[in-house]
Amino acid sequence: MSKFNSGEVQNTDVILKSKINLARNLDKIPFPCRMSNELRKTICKKIFASIQNSKFGGEFDYVDLSVKNDLDKRILADKGLITQEMAQQTLYCAVLVSKDEKMSIMLCEEEHMILNIICDGADIKKAYDIADKIDNIIISDLKIAFDNKLGFLTSNPMHLGSGMKASYLLYLPAITVTNMDAKLTGMVSKLGFELKPMFDGNNYLYELSNNISMGISEENAIDNLTAVCSLIVKQEYSIRENTN
Repeated sequence: MSKFNSGEVQNTDVILKSKINLARNLDKIPFPCRMSNELRKTICKKIFASIQNSKFGGEFDYVDLSVKNDLDKRILADKGLITQEMAQQTLYCAVLVSKDEKMSIMLCEEEHMILNIICDGADIKKAYDIADKIDNIIISDLKIAFDNKLGFLTSNPMHLGSGMKASYLLYLPAITVTNMDAKLTGMVSKLGFELKPMFDGNNYLYELSNNISMGISEENAIDNLTAVCSLIVKQEYSIRENTN
């Protein structure tokens, strides 16, 4: 039976998780790399207050990473709630974590805030819908850095435009053992996407994400990512079938 319908990849044993990140910064406030610890703390508390006063107020707990030990931060990173870079950060930063640990908002990582929504399987559009609802609340309450030509302003030029990074967590044992991963990495890079191993060692886990967020809508970026993902999933199943 086909794993695909109308060009959309369906839940499979290849696609483990879907994730949406939205990078946002407050207007006329220095980027985190240029902020003092005191200003970082003020900005983190301000964003948390905005979330608390919204309909998502009861969803998130405030986690002050400055008081967490290395193990606690590594656990948060392994769960995908913060980045590995944030886990190693020494300046003040915090993360808002939902009760079910499917949502987080990283505060003063690379940007003032990065919305991080995780869904099981291939349900990336559900992840985007949730991120969009939270984003709309933040934009309506806080003045966000935005330019009519460039879109959302970010410290990382790769995030300019929509500020969105969409990704799939993929399990690709057949592609890995046949050394097809290097070829696929080069192919998707030419198309404006990134395929990279998630951890050191042969655990067969990869993240597929978009590299372009300027000049394209969030919906089109997700559709393009899903189309590339479907090709990779087909390749994984084809290799499995041919080696059995």
